[in-house]
Amino acid sequence: MLDSELKTYPWNPTVKKKARRVFMLRWLFVILAAAAIFFLTYQKLTTNVWGLTAFLCQLLAVIELAFGLQFVEAGWSRKISSRMPLDEHYEYALYMYHIQSVRDLATNNRMLLLIASLEIQLGKYDHATQTITQISVGKCTPVQLKQLYYMQILLAAEAGDTDTKNQFLTRYTGIPDTNGEYPSEAELTTWIEAEEMDRLISALKKFTPTRKEHILRTCLITIVLAYSTFFYGAWYGINRSAGYAIRYYFAEISVIFVSVTLSCLLIWGMICLYKRQKSLLNRKAARRIIAVSYAALTLFLLSLIGYSFLIVSFGVEGTETVTGQDQHYIYLSVQPDYGIATQSRNR
Repeated sequence: MLDSELKTYPWNPTVKKKARRVFMLRWLFVILAAAAIFFLTYQKLTTNVWGLTAFLCQLLAVIELAFGLQFVEAGWSRKISSRMPLDEHYEYALYMYHIQSVRDLATNNRMLLLIASLEIQLGKYDHATQTITQISVGKCTPVQLKQLYYMQILLAAEAGDTDTKNQFLTRYTGIPDTNGEYPSEAELTTWIEAEEMDRLISALKKFTPTRKEHILRTCLITIVLAYSTFFYGAWYGINRSAGYAIRYYFAEISVIFVSVTLSCLLIWGMICLYKRQKSLLNRKAARRIIAVSYAALTLFLLSLIGYSFLIVSFGVEGTETVTGQDQHYIYLSVQPDYGIATQSRNR
């Protein structure tokens, strides 16, 4: 659909409201991340609490959190759109494409392929033809090219353009079907000759199956990675020479949480990677090499996590006691297992 037509398009108010809500949430994450980076930079320039290591880790934690929440928002958007009726799903995808002014070519192609597929399913063949012309073919993946050529075959068959249909049919069959999801050349020819458009459209629906969105899992992974980066940056990067230190109670709780969650996340991630690689390999010898390599890498990374856990644990040996409190500070006395007690204050 052309931009001039989009300006006068009679949007469904409910769909438009949902799309705007998602779009505003996306920009809210960007604004909060920018505000956090500004605050951290201001604190670094005006105080001597954090060293360069801590400052960089804090910035990285903010970036991790921002990108992770963007993935959560995208998954939530796909989830609510997949539950809509076909016409509302089409308007939702079209409106999100229309208001998202800044897009990379990969995102642009993905959104246009979805819109074109929905337009074909709704019988809007002219609009689908216009949408397909906006796709950057050079930036499409092989899977996207196969989907694109299939839709062009379908549109050419509907228009009765035999030459164009044969041209795209040749391109379509030239891309291998590794998953066995696409109709063969013989099936396509039979359906087209019998004018079975319903079967052609039904096959098109299977190309973009509804993916299961793991929103909670993505959110938890984001929080774990961002908090781990922040904590290790704070522990190793705080300016101890200026008299600053991490509270014992905070460090003890944090190092246990970070070590356990990172270990679980690492083991789960390596298992998932191994299963994905295993499905691509046919030889047992290659699978064994991959298994041994992943096991060795997992043990090495687990040893680093364990080493960091011991470093922090030995760094908080002793007893921290609150000796007083006023309107501005909490006064602490830290008695190590060996050595002289130190006095400090905390806001």
